[in-house]
Amino acid sequence: MVLRLSKNLSKYAVQILIVASLLTVSLLAYLFDFEERSFRLEVDPSIKNLVPENGRELEIYRHTQNIFENDDYLLVVWLGEDFFIEKNLAALKQTTRAIESLPGVIQVDSLATAMSIRSESDLTNIDPFLHSIPQGREQLLEAKKTALGNKIFNGQLISQDGKGTILSVHFDQELTTFELMLLITEIEGISEYGSGGLDHFLTGPLYMRTETGRLLMRDLYRVLPLAVLVTFFVAAIGFRNLTGPLLPAFSNTLALSITLGVFVLTGNQFNFITAILPAVIYVIGYAYSVHVITEFELIHTQGQDKRKSVLETLDAIALPITITAITTALSFLSLTLSDIGSIQIFGLYAALGTCLAWLLSLVVIPAGLMVIKSSVRKMKTDKRKISTWLADFAVTYRILILSAGFLIFLTSIAGASKIQVSTDYLDNFRDDNPIHENFRKTNDSFAGAVPIQILLRAPHEDAFKDPQFLDVVSELQNWLSGISSIGGVYSIIDYLNVLEEAFSEELNTDGSERRSKSLNSALLLFGGGVDADRYADLSFQETIIRVKTSLIKTKELTQLIGRVQDRIDDLPLGITGHVTGSSSLIAKTIDNISRGQLISLAFALLSIFLALLLLFRSWRIALIALLPNALPLSVYFGYLGITETPLNMTTSMVSAVVLGIAIDDSVHFLTRFRREYRDNNSSYTAIQKTLESVGRPVTLTTIALCCGFITLSFGELQNQLEFGLLAAGCLFLAWLVDITFTPAMCFLFTRFLRAQ
Repeated sequence: MVLRLSKNLSKYAVQILIVASLLTVSLLAYLFDFEERSFRLEVDPSIKNLVPENGRELEIYRHTQNIFENDDYLLVVWLGEDFFIEKNLAALKQTTRAIESLPGVIQVDSLATAMSIRSESDLTNIDPFLHSIPQGREQLLEAKKTALGNKIFNGQLISQDGKGTILSVHFDQELTTFELMLLITEIEGISEYGSGGLDHFLTGPLYMRTETGRLLMRDLYRVLPLAVLVTFFVAAIGFRNLTGPLLPAFSNTLALSITLGVFVLTGNQFNFITAILPAVIYVIGYAYSVHVITEFELIHTQGQDKRKSVLETLDAIALPITITAITTALSFLSLTLSDIGSIQIFGLYAALGTCLAWLLSLVVIPAGLMVIKSSVRKMKTDKRKISTWLADFAVTYRILILSAGFLIFLTSIAGASKIQVSTDYLDNFRDDNPIHENFRKTNDSFAGAVPIQILLRAPHEDAFKDPQFLDVVSELQNWLSGISSIGGVYSIIDYLNVLEEAFSEELNTDGSERRSKSLNSALLLFGGGVDADRYADLSFQETIIRVKTSLIKTKELTQLIGRVQDRIDDLPLGITGHVTGSSSLIAKTIDNISRGQLISLAFALLSIFLALLLLFRSWRIALIALLPNALPLSVYFGYLGITETPLNMTTSMVSAVVLGIAIDDSVHFLTRFRREYRDNNSSYTAIQKTLESVGRPVTLTTIALCCGFITLSFGELQNQLEFGLLAAGCLFLAWLVDITFTPAMCFLFTRFLRAQ
């Protein structure tokens, strides 16, 4: 098969390069929107990318959002010395109306839209709190007193000291990411214009996600070109000619263009996870191309003509490259076992990009080598000295090296047992980003910036008009209020209290006695049902408690949610309940990452082992090929546990990426070692010659891959920096293992590795 492929490449090399060039240009033209003058690559920061596509938690969340208002909203915050002055109130009213009029905005909750219910003489007045702007000092003081005295307003719409206010903006869920970002930008401009001299800013989980999306897109256009330049520069230094850097760049650009073309054509968008996909595909494909070119140079320096050198290169390199491509693709495909859609998509398209990079390295690179005039240099003596020194070191200290590896493995496993699962979206932004300070200001002045919803269901209709059931709600609300991390709790109890205060004279009650079911019904009747649907469904069989917290780390949120859920599970009278909401859903999803990580890794290791078993036809060789890669992985997880670096959506993918890439070097080493041992019948000579031939491309690809991943640290988001540095560190460790641990292991297990 390889011989047939080689002959066809020799015959049609020019045509292959022309077709590849035309295909690359066509795909880049498709990916670029000439009308918008930008690439057709969009970022989707919506919650659906961070949660499972199905399951009980998602079902409850959707049910809650269908009955009650969506809790995934934008917070517009105004802060000053005293908000209750005539100018500020008028500006709030005008700003609220301006934002409400924007297409795509469903509603705006603010003091300007909050309903005020009061009884005057024989009339019941129900109108917005700022129906008319208070005039003069007395009216302003009275308005401030009324707002702060309203349990529903205090902490949600007005700061607890009366110095600031919040507008909660709810959007149409059908908005595209681009439309949402444009809308938020417009809202920010309206807020700036209306706030006057007040300190104003946007915040909340939704804003953090959209801001993340904006920075991801900026990083995408910055990091990918940087990764290309870095790998090109490394190849230029390593090969010292134009063929070395140009052909991998051309081949990888085509592989990436095809992958992104399919990605866009199928309607996918980049998100918190998939934004690193282009850089990952590019740097992975680079390794395959470098191995082909290095092997060609090694053969061509022996005096062979170009065509014959290419044929021998393909014959020597096709098997190890195919093995590594299969194992890398399988490692990525293991991510499709995740419950999270964005991780599934990353795994699927990373596997596709890997397969394309493999195919093109065996087609485009050899065709280019046949057509382009190449100048190769013979290997210098000092390189042979290095390989001889490494072989001597590995053989002489093999027991020490293997023992050290074993001890490091055990220590890492112990450290890995301390891994914590958590994501902090706030820490994803650099320390100098004002989003940190704005989030803190919101938590200090209001009940909290992070919403949580508690859905309660009674066994029959009208239950949440019954004082027995309302007492249960009240007790739960008081218990929640006693938790230090909770800043505000709002329920139907507060709504009924506001109604009773408004109608106390007409109903001849002072609020000191327990309300009967008939009185609650009367209050709701007098109130005209205004805002009642925010706290109970039409049948009053379901009610919602809104909780505001300052917690942003998913680990802390999960602990709080678990504590609250335990309390809810013990509610009397047959009341059932569930903690839900966008922040709750994401926190619970992150908590399941550890389980998904273990499943994905187990699948990847098993699949890779089976692939190696099929290709090497020896379970011993397959197992030996896996052993050098177990050490970097164990060190990685040990590092996470010992340094208390949390396992999150980003760090959970590093292991799959590193496993898929790192096994490349091990396979090349073992394949070459078996061939050299067959030709020389000496373990030491086989190791020395293997290091001599494989050491250069392995080192070159490791440098390029590490540098390529490190370019991710030049982005503005911490998760990109974290992924890049961890991946680079693991790959460097894998390289170190492959020039020390792997040779020592090969010498020890030579009789199992001999070619049949």
